[in-house]
Amino acid sequence: MLHARPVALRSASFLEHLHSIRARSCKQGNGQGHRRRRNFSCEAEQHSSATLQRGQMDPQAVPEALSQVELLMQQGSRMTSVAQAVWAGFAREGDTVVDATCGNGHDSKWLAQAVGPTGMLYAFDIQEDAIRSTRAVLEDEVDPARLPTLEVVRACHSTLKEQVRGPVRLVCFNLGYLPGGDREVISRPSTTREAVEAALDLLQPSGLVSVLCYTGHPGGREEYEVVRQLGSQQHPDSFTVFENRILSRPNAPVLLLFWKRPAQ
Repeated sequence: MLHARPVALRSASFLEHLHSIRARSCKQGNGQGHRRRRNFSCEAEQHSSATLQRGQMDPQAVPEALSQVELLMQQGSRMTSVAQAVWAGFAREGDTVVDATCGNGHDSKWLAQAVGPTGMLYAFDIQEDAIRSTRAVLEDEVDPARLPTLEVVRACHSTLKEQVRGPVRLVCFNLGYLPGGDREVISRPSTTREAVEAALDLLQPSGLVSVLCYTGHPGGREEYEVVRQLGSQQHPDSFTVFENRILSRPNAPVLLLFWKRPAQ
């Protein structure tokens, strides 16, 4: 397998990385070469370790998402909210999307509302309690007129390739254990690697795989390392991969984003 060579970046905050990418994207997208930029402050605890591989982000989707991430990082939001802000720049009406670890159904609800009645949502979990919760959230909290076509699947996320009819626009992973459930039932490094590899294969050009890793529980750091290694192995001509974390909170979730470059 070809190994990516990450571009060396000067020490900077996550926000500075976002500004530079957004400026390049806007220049390419509107040809003006200039866009008024706001000044942002960033406290030390909101700094992020970001690995940017060669390649340009989607000039239409990324700037809006990054502006939302800037605001969220300024306000000290949870990484789950940061992840959803990124998704907002990708999930569109009519898209096919996947919640690979649906848990209590909150991410599935967000995705269902984003893709709407012409879209398709696959939601996976290995636990029956999670499947019941997700179905209940979708039935009770999403306007029936806005519900996409649904497939709620009780199965390991490693079976994505067998269950999902691609290509897909967005695949989301929120790893670890079910909140409020049995903490002994957790996602595992080996099956998570299989699942993320399958998601990358299913992804359409300009699509995104989002992986939120939790390192504070037994096995969580090993699982994060597996996903991080997979990110570093992607060829820079095919994927741009980010790692986003809060350095002063060593057990805080880590968000890994795999963006598939459009065909040249």
